[in-house]
Amino acid sequence: MSFDAFLQDWFGYTIYFIAYIAALGAFGCSSIFWLRVLTIFSSACFVVYYYIIPADPLWLDIFSEGALVVINAAMIALLWYREKSIRFSEEEKELYATIFSRFSPFEFYKLIKVGKWQTFEPEDVLTKQGKKVPALYFIYNGEVNVVVDGKTIVQLRDGYFVGEMSFTLEQAANADVIVSVPTRILYWPQDILQDLLKRNPAMKNAVEAMITQDLAKKLRQG
Repeated sequence: MSFDAFLQDWFGYTIYFIAYIAALGAFGCSSIFWLRVLTIFSSACFVVYYYIIPADPLWLDIFSEGALVVINAAMIALLWYREKSIRFSEEEKELYATIFSRFSPFEFYKLIKVGKWQTFEPEDVLTKQGKKVPALYFIYNGEVNVVVDGKTIVQLRDGYFVGEMSFTLEQAANADVIVSVPTRILYWPQDILQDLLKRNPAMKNAVEAMITQDLAKKLRQG
C-alpha cells in the first residue's frame, strides 16, 4: 500500500487500529463487565471499517460483528439487572464497601452465598496446629489469639483472615487459633470455596489478591 493510498483512507485504517487495540484490551480484562464493554466497542469499530473501506461493504463480517455487539449488550443488561436485584444485609454491605470491593456485586453475592456467618465464643478453636483447616475464616468483629507451641505470638482483630495459608497451599495449620472474646466471623468451607473459585477465575484472582494483602498486613504487625 502506498503512503498516498493510506492518507486517502486514513480514517478507515485508524478505525481498524482502534478496533484491534480494543479487542486486545478485552482479552486482557479480568472483569467480565469491561471485557464485554471493550468487545462491543471493538466490534462496532469493525462494523464501521467493513462498511466504508472495501469497494463494497463486507456484509458477512458486518453481520457477525454486529451480532457480537447485540449479544454482549444483552449480557451487560442481564448483568446490570442481576446486580440491581441483589440485596445484602448491613454486615455484608459494610464488608463489600470496605474489604471486598475488588468483586462485582454479583461476584460478592456468589461468595456470600456459599459462606456462613457465626458468632464464636471465647476458647472456641478455629484451627489446630498440625491439623487440616476446615475453612477460610474472616474476622468481621472480635479477636483471636494465634498460638504456636503453647505460646501466643500475635492477636488478630477485625479485617483479618484465618486459615489463609492452609487454603492457599493446602497444608495443615501452623498454629492454633483460639477465640479470645465473642467474635463475629464469616467463613467458607474450603472444598466449597475451592469449587466456586475454579469456576470463576476472576473471583479466584480477587481472593488471592486479598490473601496476599492480608499476609502483608500480618508481616507488618508481627
